[in-house]
Amino acid sequence: MQTTEHERRQSHRAALTVRVQYIYDDGLFADRLEDISEGGLRLGGATKIPLHEQVKLFVPVPTVAQHDRDALCLIWGEVIWRSSGYTGLRFVEPSPESLRQIREYVRRSSLSRKPCTWSGPLC
Repeated sequence: MQTTEHERRQSHRAALTVRVQYIYDDGLFADRLEDISEGGLRLGGATKIPLHEQVKLFVPVPTVAQHDRDALCLIWGEVIWRSSGYTGLRFVEPSPESLRQIREYVRRSSLSRKPCTWSGPLC
């Protein structure tokens, strides 16, 4: 019996369309984040990171605390799949605070079912 991608997922995903910056091979790059979960995220765009490579990600996560400012999660990700212009990354040892912020966003998003968009500069 074949296992689908949805059946392999261990946590819920939430739509989140934001600009994500990442460091790879001594360069700073940006792509579009499509969705996020406690375990990882999906990038869309011209990402050319090879499979099994790790990158340092700067992920803005919308919060409801302190003046509705986005939290900037600094987190390592490993490329685990690439297909049709998308790249899937799993988080590598995320900090408890980053994991908490992502978990809270995913929980809130599953309650509201409204995708969040953000396009401002990260810094």
